[in-house]
Amino acid sequence: MGWWKIDRLSWKLGVSVGLLVVAALLGGVTLAHRTLDAEVVATVRRDAQRETRLIREALEHQMLDKESDLIRRMVAGFASRDGVERVMILDRKGEVRYSSDPAVRTRHFAATSPTCQVCHQRPAKQRMTSTLLELARGTVLRCVQPIRNRKACHGCHEAEHRINGVIIVDIPVGQTRRAIAASMQRISLGAGALAFALLVGIGVAVRRLVIRRLVRFERTARAIARGEHTRRVPIEGDDALARVERQFNDMADSVTGLLGQLEEQRAD
Repeated sequence: MGWWKIDRLSWKLGVSVGLLVVAALLGGVTLAHRTLDAEVVATVRRDAQRETRLIREALEHQMLDKESDLIRRMVAGFASRDGVERVMILDRKGEVRYSSDPAVRTRHFAATSPTCQVCHQRPAKQRMTSTLLELARGTVLRCVQPIRNRKACHGCHEAEHRINGVIIVDIPVGQTRRAIAASMQRISLGAGALAFALLVGIGVAVRRLVIRRLVRFERTARAIARGEHTRRVPIEGDDALARVERQFNDMADSVTGLLGQLEEQRAD
């Protein structure tokens, strides 16, 4: 059998090992992608929530002083920082009071809107302070910080309300997630090349350690059947196949001996 020929056993072994290797690599890459994506988003979420709290504290102080122009400039300034896409201040009814994005300065965010329902569909105690949203401009991490109605606020806001509004900060994460996906694609290609090299190596090893010796079994058996009674299988090493080779040779010796006795009896 030439090295360029592939028998059924080699095909079965190759396909079986190939499927196992590909499944393991795909599972590993998928798990790594999800884990890395989750860790990056979690890190961005923690940093964004911390920054949103700082923004809220800074803006609350200016709200108490009723510095509308300064609040507007601060909102624009916060939004111009790296990693921040948009900053908005909404009142208790969902009306936009301040926004770094002119497109939403007159907008009303109803609690029934899809982007708000991500959190408002849950009970108040279970609502998240941040969530991933797929918007027209890409994926953003939206962080929401409520503006509590403290005693110092009662001069302008009714004391019966628990909050006076919310501060919303949008953090773009689409580019980061795309970069992660691109990196994982490159890793997948590298893993695929490694899997191919591994399969080739396994194929060569199987053909050399198993198939080649099985072929010698076949050739020896055919030779004995043709009358070459002295033909034997070469024994290599001391593994399981070597033990089978010895047993085959012992069996061939026994058969050859019996045939010799029969020939002697016929001659007599």
